[in-house]
Amino acid sequence: PNAPVVTENNATGLAGTAEAGSTVTVTDALGNTVTATADSTGHWSITPNPIANDTEGTVTATDAAGNESASVSTGLADLTAPDAPVVDENNSAGLAGTAEAGSTVTVTDASGNTVIATADSAGHWSITPNPIADGTEGTVTATDAAGNESVPVSTGLADLTAPNVPTVDENNSSGLSGTAEAGSTVTVTDALGNTVTTTADSAGQWSITPNPIAEGTEGTVTATDAAGNESASVSTGLADLTAPDAPKVDENNSAGLAGTAEAGSTVTVTDASGNTVTAIADSAGHWSITPNPIVNGTEGTVTATDAAGNTSTETSTGIAQKTAPDAPVVDENNSAGLAGTAEAGSTVTVTDASGNTVTTIADSTGHWSISPNPLE
Repeated sequence: PNAPVVTENNATGLAGTAEAGSTVTVTDALGNTVTATADSTGHWSITPNPIANDTEGTVTATDAAGNESASVSTGLADLTAPDAPVVDENNSAGLAGTAEAGSTVTVTDASGNTVIATADSAGHWSITPNPIADGTEGTVTATDAAGNESVPVSTGLADLTAPNVPTVDENNSSGLSGTAEAGSTVTVTDALGNTVTTTADSAGQWSITPNPIAEGTEGTVTATDAAGNESASVSTGLADLTAPDAPKVDENNSAGLAGTAEAGSTVTVTDASGNTVTAIADSAGHWSITPNPIVNGTEGTVTATDAAGNTSTETSTGIAQKTAPDAPVVDENNSAGLAGTAEAGSTVTVTDASGNTVTTIADSTGHWSISPNPLE
């Protein structure tokens, strides 16, 4: 008969083909023999494998008339199953991992459907699109060239859903911050392609200090979940890293507290006890707070915060003067002029019967005078 063929020599057994009905004789490296009979289709198998691992034997076939074929080598027996494969990625990008180099990786989904891939020379394998349905799991095995199959390993639950797009809440001199899926990796890419990463905390908050986005430029932000799914990107908006000028206080009296600041900025007044009151500077930069939040005879501080969240240096309100001066006294009202006394340094305003006004300043002794007399 023709020489038999060996098709399998692994941990499962030794098998092949030979003339139908012939007696197949296997001789191991030590001269021990085992026989089997080829079935009507010529297939034969011996279990367990009589060839020791990493050794080889020979096989012959003898027909019913006693004719013996030439012998054929079994090849080296490989009775060692490959290590179980590893699943590194199971997400919307696909299913991927590592296994014995050159092995056939078989993925079986929850419904029993199978997909195969071959591990490359570095042991990496991948299947795209992912054959595992979202929220389900499957199994993976590796089969080496000899036909030995590893134990199966779970793919874990497939997560094919990308996280929501992150938000950017702050992009200023304090840093860059916002929200993203809790536990996700937030990647910020600046205008030059440089990247910085951070992790969103359990509440979804993330922040990077110092701000990686250069003044007047913008970047992008993405969030990548634990399964490796990446969100769509969102712009950081233009970075504003410049704090506004310190606000000015023009009035701090019984009428209120008022001054100027960057148009549109939030003006925060803090009194001597730490209490705060805010106002918004109008389009001309004017702001005012009534009633005056600063206690008479004390002082507070004022800061301005722009739309990007940058806060100016603080400026003092000065001492609040909320007590009106005593009414002035008129001592002289004649052709020589109008004169009298008032609080030293105060501005004296004279209003005639027609509503016209004239002002002067009381000197250090409180005396004031206006000549010619505006009431004549």
